[in-house]
Amino acid sequence: MNKYKKYISLGFNCEVSFALENLGILEASLFSWADVRGTTALISGLKEPEKIFSKGVTQYSSNMFFCEYSKIGFHGRLNFEDAKKDDGSINDEMINNSLSELVTRLKHLSEKQKKIFEEGSVLVVIKYFADIYEESFTPEESAKAIESALRSIYRTDDFTILLVTEGANDYRNCDTDRIKFRSIANFSPRKNAGNINKYAWLELFKEFMGEDITAEKIKQDQISRAADYWSKPRGVQGTRWWTNPTIISHVNKMICGRPLVGIGAGIHERLKQFTDLLPFKHGISVGVGNGSKEISLVKAGIVASFDLYEISGARIEEGRRLAEKMGVSSHVNFFLDDPIGKPIKSNYDFVYWDSSLHHMLNVSNALQWSRDCLKEGGIFCMHDFIGPSRFQWSDIQLEIASRVRNIFPSHYLVHPLSSKAIPTSLLRPSIVEMIKADPSEAADSSNILLSLGKTFPNAEITMIGGLIYHLALNDIMGNFNHEGDRVILDSLLLLDEILAKNGESLLAVAIAQV
Repeated sequence: MNKYKKYISLGFNCEVSFALENLGILEASLFSWADVRGTTALISGLKEPEKIFSKGVTQYSSNMFFCEYSKIGFHGRLNFEDAKKDDGSINDEMINNSLSELVTRLKHLSEKQKKIFEEGSVLVVIKYFADIYEESFTPEESAKAIESALRSIYRTDDFTILLVTEGANDYRNCDTDRIKFRSIANFSPRKNAGNINKYAWLELFKEFMGEDITAEKIKQDQISRAADYWSKPRGVQGTRWWTNPTIISHVNKMICGRPLVGIGAGIHERLKQFTDLLPFKHGISVGVGNGSKEISLVKAGIVASFDLYEISGARIEEGRRLAEKMGVSSHVNFFLDDPIGKPIKSNYDFVYWDSSLHHMLNVSNALQWSRDCLKEGGIFCMHDFIGPSRFQWSDIQLEIASRVRNIFPSHYLVHPLSSKAIPTSLLRPSIVEMIKADPSEAADSSNILLSLGKTFPNAEITMIGGLIYHLALNDIMGNFNHEGDRVILDSLLLLDEILAKNGESLLAVAIAQV
């Protein structure tokens, strides 16, 4: 049992909500995902939420509305790029509808927050930003003012305020029965509130949890949510690079020097260099989905037997049927488990990661585990996404991909499965929505190359691009299916190759012998 019935965030930005959500205890409330500019703004918003967007509303970021009058901003449902007309002007009706929906949502959340306090036993967590205040509140003054406001508004004192400060400042000596002051070494960057130090927040929250909250518990919760996501069928035919034969051949050429046909053919060719070791007697792979790539290695005579780990039971059943169909069911063993971090014998000749290492919550641990699996002389092989964690693309990546899209006539910028118009300008996705959908997606991908260099210092790394074919052409791949499109696609792939050779690559292949 937890110490409190409800755990809510009152800002001052989204970091606290990310931390609470990471623990699986966040209760959605009025200011869970808000940008609140100070104590005065928070108290005014609590007292009169209906006035938050009464006047002076502007748009900022990719989907946020900010009110200059209330000094509070919220995420809307609409990505503002989607509100652009073909001539570049703004569809005011779409903007107004999004704002109206947001106002309605805030009214609902305001009523919900009222009920939360009526039920009592609430931990109210607030992140204190000293340097954005327009007033001169100290942490003690801020907490006491908010406490007084909450008591007055909700007519209860059955709550505790946890005010979190940054750095070495520790105000524990200011604790009262209803107010607790704690500190964390570093807050996340202002423009990337989702990039939290989850283990630091975990340590902070342990004191306020009734049960033993551990990093392993958080990990298992995230794995469970990811398993649910990957158990659902998804249609990507014609929208992703690995469904396009021309791009597959290009990627194979980047990997092995020859434009071979078929997904994975480039990897197969590279692995054939280890003539004296083939077939690898005993291989292991994690996050295999239905195991099709590993099954193809067995069929090609490159691996004699494989232990395959996957967290989705639905994908494993699909894989077993595929193995039976391909006549290799006696050579592959499926396990419904995440083996990373668990004791394992060093008896494998081959460790294989194909588009799954970037789903590991801690790639350093996953790579060290991989090293521990291998016999002396064994082979590590990786083909994976190595781009920014949570797809938080760099400014230059967004600029290049967006400029490429702007070249295309409008008939290319339509989703081939839904006929929905695709925006020319690419944006960073919402970390909130990414974690809600799949907590494992690119969770720690930006650390792959760094960790790889530490764990397998002799690894031969081949950058295989992706800024164009993985990012710029995402969702519109299926529109390049006419004879005349081949010249355009080949030109784009040449650009992608040049970018990769100059350090802009989202995918890589790495092979190492221990």
